[in-house]
Amino acid sequence: MTEINLLPWREARREQERKNVITLLIFSVIIAVVVVFLINQYASGLVDEQAHRNQRLQDEITRLNAQLIEIKRLKVVRDGLISRMTIVHSLLSGRITTIHLFDELAKIMPDGIYLTEMKRVGDLVSIQGYSESNSNVSILMKNIQNNPWLYNAILTDIKKNGDINNPNNPNNTSTSTNSEKSEFNLSFTLRSKTADVKLR
Repeated sequence: MTEINLLPWREARREQERKNVITLLIFSVIIAVVVVFLINQYASGLVDEQAHRNQRLQDEITRLNAQLIEIKRLKVVRDGLISRMTIVHSLLSGRITTIHLFDELAKIMPDGIYLTEMKRVGDLVSIQGYSESNSNVSILMKNIQNNPWLYNAILTDIKKNGDINNPNNPNNTSTSTNSEKSEFNLSFTLRSKTADVKLR
């Protein structure tokens, strides 16, 4: 009977199986390294992209902050300009109001009245003068009340021959004739909202 020695074949098979396992392990390690590398690259790409987004956001925030600072500066400049324009407008309005005051005084002043003094405090105007008769003062007060620029005429006093006639006291009358001159004090108010008034 012939004996067959299987030992070399088994050894060769084992060696082949060992080589296959080693090859498989090496291939697995290589695949694992490649996968880890790819994952790392992908993660690095995400981090870089997020860092780029963050930088863009930071740049935009810096730009907006600079714009806010410029807006605040422009607001300060605008407030200054508005303040100056308000002052100029008030000065022009006061000048226009003064022009209207003198213009209306010339219109309402009846014959026989001579002004000696005029004072203005805000919209309140006080005038002093002489009248040839008390009726002229009454006409002046009526003209003031009928004028669109003037109102609230108040006669403070009338002096004739040293006597003072208070218009608020009905018992105080003048005994002088109309031919004698009377000194009077009168006040009235100048309308401030001249834009709503229609000139005659």
